[in-house]
Amino acid sequence: MFVLDGEECVLEFRQLLKQNRYIPFREYQEFLNRYDDLFRRTDITNETEELRTIANSGYELIQKHNQAVIDHQLVLYRDYFDHMFDEIDPSIHLDEEQRRAILDQEDYSLIIAGAGAGKTTTMAAKVKFLVEQRNVSPSKIAVISYTNQATEELEERIRYEFHLPVHVMTFHSLGMQVVRHMFNTPLKPVVEGEQKQIIIDFVKQELFPNPSLLDDYVETFNAYKVGEYPLFSKGFVANYKKFRTFDEYFADYKKRKLAENKDQLLKIVTYRMENYLKDFRTLKNERVKSEAEARIADFLFYNGIPYEYEQPYPERIDQERAYLPDFTIYVDDIPIYIEYYGLSTSTHHGTNTLSKRTFEKYQEIRHKKRVFHKNHHNRYIELDYELEIDGKKLSYLDILKIELAKYHVPMKPRSLEEIYDQILDNNVEAEFFNFVNLMLDIIAKIKANVNRNRYLDKIREFVISQDVPDSLKSTWIHEAKLLSRLYSYYESQILPKSRVDFADMIYYANKYMTSMRDNLSGLEYDYIIIDEYQDISLDRYQFAKNLSVLSNAKVISVGDDWQTIFSFAGSRIDLFYRYSQLFAGSKQLFINHTYRNSQQLINQVGQFIMKNPLQIKKDLISSKRQDHPIRVRYYMDDEFAVLETVIGEIYEQNPNQHILILARRNKRLRDMFESGQFIKGIGTRAVSKKYPNAYIDAMSVHSAKGLGADQVILLHVTDTDFPCIEPERMWLVKLFTPTAFEEEFPDAEERRVFYVALTRTKNQVYLLTPSNIDKQSRFLKELF
Repeated sequence: MFVLDGEECVLEFRQLLKQNRYIPFREYQEFLNRYDDLFRRTDITNETEELRTIANSGYELIQKHNQAVIDHQLVLYRDYFDHMFDEIDPSIHLDEEQRRAILDQEDYSLIIAGAGAGKTTTMAAKVKFLVEQRNVSPSKIAVISYTNQATEELEERIRYEFHLPVHVMTFHSLGMQVVRHMFNTPLKPVVEGEQKQIIIDFVKQELFPNPSLLDDYVETFNAYKVGEYPLFSKGFVANYKKFRTFDEYFADYKKRKLAENKDQLLKIVTYRMENYLKDFRTLKNERVKSEAEARIADFLFYNGIPYEYEQPYPERIDQERAYLPDFTIYVDDIPIYIEYYGLSTSTHHGTNTLSKRTFEKYQEIRHKKRVFHKNHHNRYIELDYELEIDGKKLSYLDILKIELAKYHVPMKPRSLEEIYDQILDNNVEAEFFNFVNLMLDIIAKIKANVNRNRYLDKIREFVISQDVPDSLKSTWIHEAKLLSRLYSYYESQILPKSRVDFADMIYYANKYMTSMRDNLSGLEYDYIIIDEYQDISLDRYQFAKNLSVLSNAKVISVGDDWQTIFSFAGSRIDLFYRYSQLFAGSKQLFINHTYRNSQQLINQVGQFIMKNPLQIKKDLISSKRQDHPIRVRYYMDDEFAVLETVIGEIYEQNPNQHILILARRNKRLRDMFESGQFIKGIGTRAVSKKYPNAYIDAMSVHSAKGLGADQVILLHVTDTDFPCIEPERMWLVKLFTPTAFEEEFPDAEERRVFYVALTRTKNQVYLLTPSNIDKQSRFLKELF
């Protein structure tokens, strides 16, 4: 029997290697399992040399076979890859490493892509190849990323440019899909504004009717500050006891504010509106998609026209998603739908600024909606950024006025007092917003914890374990009781009312997913592609792993350990380092050719980041050459005067270059705008008063990850910002902050933050640092 098993084993292995296809680890493992008893026999050494080779080196032979298969396919698909992006951008050419990553068919693979190495391009090409050459149904592919911005970028390339109806989602949206499937009931996500409202309602409904309890919360939590400010403002503390209800208190607050500001209402309202517009917010405090949408909403509000923003239409235009018209207004109970497209017939803001494909997409969407409304006999208004009619340029607001007049929509302009009253209503928590934000932060951290139902036990164990005076322990226990009461109220407003917050989406998906094995409709994926894997947290790793096991899907993870900078949000770099242990038989691939940075910059920052021996070694290469890519500028007292000088140098050399100003702390950016030399623009845009036409964005280093610019300027390269010394946090925040992987190398993550900042540039990066050498960052000293 033993000899027969051995012969069968050898024959089956020969057959495996004869196949002109990739043999993934899982298939090889199944082969080993079939002959497990044979390989365990101690006397296998007496068998044929071929059997002994299989026993000792079988996987190496499989890997050599797979390498040969991919080498062959590189030739076979050369023409396909050469022309893959012809219709989108003929300048995009996939390099060999990208092609190998696309052709690879391992069950689990980790693609390590350096900064600016074309990660998004590779992922999109992988999806296109799977659909067109491997005949994988688009519905069987899930692409997951972390942020809406990253998801939109991937969706643009995959769904709109390649016309592939693949699921491109955030972890939360996929979690929501799983949870809805699981509970088999309509569930509504709780967004940030609604979460704040729950805490406000707690103050209204639970605390104000119970004055002694309200006193307890104010006195207890006002011992803490956010920066320099207490959780409850002086105004709140001085006035809240005068009133029986929150509504009475808030009416008095508005009366106080109106009396205080009655002589400068126009100035205040104008200032608030401008600030709202910068964040794409309306006078009703809605978050919209553009400045123009905010201005349209404000026009309607100012003229007394009630509207709903993105109110779902009763029917779908297509099967993929609900139809959300930009604005819906009513005249005599008949709806009028308003859509803003943002296109123009002028050359300054014209369609020539859009890519051909983006313009075509807009036109496709416009046509689809136009036909839909025509077929439903709806009142429908289309708005473009600007139109030229009979030689006269009309803005979208000009067009809106004309269209509203056609439908006899009455307008009743509001007074300044009415608008200011609305602004105050937008900020009900104005005198205790720090309390609201801190409580939400603690609740989110508790709910992200796998053992969320044992959070009180965790607090108790922590308090007992601390070597502090009993009086402090008593204070902590009391604070925990108050927190628990608020937490219970928050939870009572969520799931029992068919609502889930972001933490719930991942938590419940992980908790119940294994019970869904026989009910996977809509979740049977063959491929799960994870973007920005270096940001993976423990709960998201478990979610992706559970889903892959449940649907028997291959997992392709893409990321760069040199850019892991979100441990404060739960990311765990050890999940990157231990990938081969977490995903058995996984394969590691590299994309080393970067298209953003020069080779000189790569060499300099690569030496800096690799001083930490745990970082995975990469041999990044670039065809770009740039002498002195890192340039240091010194300042004595006025950092922003030096910043202005650097901007001037860049602008005078090339006025069309995109300048990105980065800071480790948001406070540095606030200081910049308060300096009087810069004005905050829309979104991340910054305006230099001296060089108003310079194209400048300003943001934190963390916000800039994944972005690039022609020139980068890094503020405040000091011993307090690089590495950053974080302020002390409240004990409950620290207790429930996800445990970061303890890295042995000092300031490992802060070094990566510095690396991310340096690698955003396509040309030079300017580092602004004090002339006093004792105040300079030690990272700066390591670079040179």
